[in-house]
Amino acid sequence: MSWIRNLTSPQWLVYDNNNNILYVSNRISGTISKICVSTGNVEQNWIYGLTSPYGLAIHNNYLYMADMMSSSILQIDMEKGIINNKTWAVIEPYFPKHLCINNNIMYVSCPNSNTICKIQIDNDSNASIIEKEWISKSSGLRTPNGITCDNNGYLYVSNYDNNTISKINMTTSEIEVYWVSSNLLDQPTGMCVFNNFIYIVNERCGSLCQINIDSKVVTNSVWASNMCNPISVIHDTVNTIYISSNGDQSIYRYNIINDVVEMYTENRKVLEEMQIPNKIKVPNMIQNNLSSIYREIADVAPNSLDISISSEKTLEKLNLIQEQLNLIYEKLNIMNQSSSEIKSEKEIENNQEKDSQKKIEKSQSKSIVTIKKNLPHNKPLMDLKVNNIYPHKGHFTNKHIKLTYKIVKL
Repeated sequence: MSWIRNLTSPQWLVYDNNNNILYVSNRISGTISKICVSTGNVEQNWIYGLTSPYGLAIHNNYLYMADMMSSSILQIDMEKGIINNKTWAVIEPYFPKHLCINNNIMYVSCPNSNTICKIQIDNDSNASIIEKEWISKSSGLRTPNGITCDNNGYLYVSNYDNNTISKINMTTSEIEVYWVSSNLLDQPTGMCVFNNFIYIVNERCGSLCQINIDSKVVTNSVWASNMCNPISVIHDTVNTIYISSNGDQSIYRYNIINDVVEMYTENRKVLEEMQIPNKIKVPNMIQNNLSSIYREIADVAPNSLDISISSEKTLEKLNLIQEQLNLIYEKLNIMNQSSSEIKSEKEIENNQEKDSQKKIEKSQSKSIVTIKKNLPHNKPLMDLKVNNIYPHKGHFTNKHIKLTYKIVKL
């Protein structure tokens, strides 16, 4: 269900972190709407008289807007609510559509020319240097549309025509044109980066996809589907994303809540040889195999392990977790067998220590029995509890899953 309705062809969204305000460009009415996120109150025509408002970005108390048909970027004083400069930057003959600002540099997607423009913003918030073809059409972009950046110096661009995502190094300008290509992408438009994931809307099929930046795996977020021509997506500071829907003139709002799997050892003293991580926090809907996480954080003796997974991938992740716990069991079993072999050798080689050896056997046998009792080979090694704790206004249900297992020190 939509959160805000009755807009006029809403295009781009931008969120003001300082004032908890959402700004929306409306193409048909030539306006920018201002929405108070906490109350839902809408100032429909906060800025009006615009030609073709599209992309929005905020920098140093100014709101910037791409006016596509006039080939220019407007600068708006957010405090006064007036247009400060209608021709802040002119990039003729190209038609700017969407904006992204990082470290005093504005990046502009120009789909008609298959280029990315780069604009340097000086200390007085003026456009000092304009590179109209920072990324030229020869690079291989195909109708570049949505544009966003991460905290590691990379820019991401959605290619509307061939359903791909391009990745650009903002320092070297090196471009990976087909960084992500997936059949889950269907005329991708707006994007935003949140918690090491890219959220991207697909205009044709009306869905939201999520891309793991590290693994490049694309998943379809079923809790945000069946929208009508979604254009833009943005996130705030409290795990909420907003999507503009051009088809039904609405803004959708969804909570991004992690489904958390908590695994912990009952005993604080566990065997260092197991190399189990102490604590890992992974964003939701990851596709990483647990074994890769183990490899990344090896040689750590833990007493807890936290893993966040997605509700739609819960069973798959639990199976992976089970496999890892089975490996732990096998390792314990091998260690027990090794200790038994050592016992037998000592019995044969040193009959004089028979009495003391029996005591050792008794102690070790007790440990082996305890391990087998707590880690049965043919039974699940986990106590699984599922509780529905967060139904968010009918959007989707978050499940808190608690897994426990026991490891007994030999």
